[in-house]
Amino acid sequence: MTTTRKNALAPDQENVDISTEKNWMIIIFGYNEQIILPVKQATALLCLLEEAYEYKETYSHESVIRPITMSIATKMLSGERYKEYRRNYILGVNDDASTNE
Repeated sequence: MTTTRKNALAPDQENVDISTEKNWMIIIFGYNEQIILPVKQATALLCLLEEAYEYKETYSHESVIRPITMSIATKMLSGERYKEYRRNYILGVNDDASTNE
């Protein structure tokens, strides 16, 4: 059985299939930089990073290109949680219960 809901943004489209809601991937660079993308795009980005190097430019030394030394980690976020967190941000809600997984 397919679960459907009315699409408020496109009233001419009667029902929208929500059984295929997007899941998201959080990519963590180093200790505190995080980005979030749909899984398909995050996977593509990670594949591109296989060919990436760090570029270091300083005033007192020659620029250096070297293998990436920062850690890169990933974790998953369900589509349901993504919508909850985005809604809370948009509404300015700071609900500590919604940040616990």
